[in-house]
Amino acid sequence: MIQHKLVQIMRVLSGICVITILFSIQNAETYSLENFDNSYSQRDASIFYIRQLLKRIKSNHHDNLQWRKRTDATSNKCKEIKSGSYYDGDTGPAINNIATYRDCINQCETDSKCYGWSYQNSSQTCWLQTSVGQVYGGASYMSGSCLGPAAKATQCTEVISGSYYLGDYGPKISQVATYQDCMSRCDALATCLSWLYRASDNACWLQTTVSGKITDGQYTTGSCIKQQALYGQVAISVTNPLVIPIINPPVIPIINPSIGLETDRQHMFILILNLCISGTDDTSKKCKEIKSGGYYSGDTGASIDNIATYRDCMNLCETDSKCNGWSYQNSSQTCWLQTSLDIYYSDSSHMGGNCLGPAAKGPHCTEVINGAYYNGDDGPAINNVATYQDCLSRCDASATCLAWSYRASDNTCWLQTTAYGKVTDGQYTTGSCIKQQAPYPPISLETYRQQALDRHNFYRAKHCTPPLVLDPALNDIAQTYAEKLAAGLASGHSHGNFNGSTGHFTELIWKDTTRLGIGRAMPSNNNGMYVVGNYFPGGNYVGQFAQNVLPLC
Repeated sequence: MIQHKLVQIMRVLSGICVITILFSIQNAETYSLENFDNSYSQRDASIFYIRQLLKRIKSNHHDNLQWRKRTDATSNKCKEIKSGSYYDGDTGPAINNIATYRDCINQCETDSKCYGWSYQNSSQTCWLQTSVGQVYGGASYMSGSCLGPAAKATQCTEVISGSYYLGDYGPKISQVATYQDCMSRCDALATCLSWLYRASDNACWLQTTVSGKITDGQYTTGSCIKQQALYGQVAISVTNPLVIPIINPPVIPIINPSIGLETDRQHMFILILNLCISGTDDTSKKCKEIKSGGYYSGDTGASIDNIATYRDCMNLCETDSKCNGWSYQNSSQTCWLQTSLDIYYSDSSHMGGNCLGPAAKGPHCTEVINGAYYNGDDGPAINNVATYQDCLSRCDASATCLAWSYRASDNTCWLQTTAYGKVTDGQYTTGSCIKQQAPYPPISLETYRQQALDRHNFYRAKHCTPPLVLDPALNDIAQTYAEKLAAGLASGHSHGNFNGSTGHFTELIWKDTTRLGIGRAMPSNNNGMYVVGNYFPGGNYVGQFAQNVLPLC
């Protein structure tokens, strides 16, 4: 009797569960089966069950469950925000009286042909672009790329040998026979805007963003971005910039859904899916950003030499749990890893990027800074947030939020997925939620001297100049002078044969110089470091440059 009643109860509960799921699906937000398959592990039994359920829904032709093309577009195309730099490219006329860079972003967001933007805060001027190229430094600028899936051409046709595009790369695809096969893979993927192929090991990479090209004979590449007509040259003045209302994305992260259930509300099905997908593996990499022509300042480890490519430098950071950023110098094949990120500096000889994934977040957000905000990738504005404490709490509750900023004048809050150098602005209160990492251990003075010697001889070899050797007596003299500089007891160079425009490098490769001494010292406030090079015999003598500064080999 008891068993019979239990069976009846189970049947009733099962019926309620099925009705609840079907009712919830009818009211669910839009989801993509293809992206669901790609995003979550199918080895998980619960994921397998939901996947099968979605497939059954897809084949069902009941009016309330029919699978239709998605008609709404809630995601924004302008997601990147760079501070202190801008992209070159085909740019329209200046748009004046734009109050903030976010208003400039909104201008690009509503313009179907806009692929990028730049903004100058001092003049409140905005520029929109129909193409994005190299990144250039400009301390007064902010900018970003707006290359969403709509930017893709109907077919990939461009083929460029001996170079590659910068951008966000997917994982390496091995055993791709030809560059045509790599291009075809990009052609077939809605989110792929460029491709890159290396024939030496039949490797292919697909990119979701594209910027300036880098010359490198190993690669063949091509962009799949459709060409837009240039902007006209009519001056524009906007007094009331349009602000786009941003709709909160659904609970489940989906990249460019192509098909979905067309309904009007999300309901219990989201909760069911969230319960099923929690705890699935996250295989995404933390190092996604690649900046050409610059690097982040911050707490940096010792230089790592003989690193063949910037991707190898990125991989070193990827495997180091305390690494939050990297920089790379191609000419010397040198890599640096960082435990913190600060201001972004322009330097044409460097590449760099942040590696701030969710694991970088501390257990709680505690930092509060008045009169400033962090640069980084902002989410949509959240209105009607009563206090900065409420904004901080929202960031605390989000696994992907690494910083927050709050503007009290209109009770607006922004949550950021990346954070670096602070910008002073009295309107804002801000805070970083990135956990503090212990700096990399400082290298010894002996190691530092050896690295300096190696760098000198690297460049001397390029000019067919004999290598230098370290001299203990010269080291002692250089160290004494560095300590005087750090203590404020000396300034400038120790003799007058120095020309600021060329003197450093010509002394470095001066042929008659045979021995080197290196010293270093930090001031009492630990702000910077003084490094002294002591050369014997000394160089940079008038009348002797022709025989001592040799051309490149």
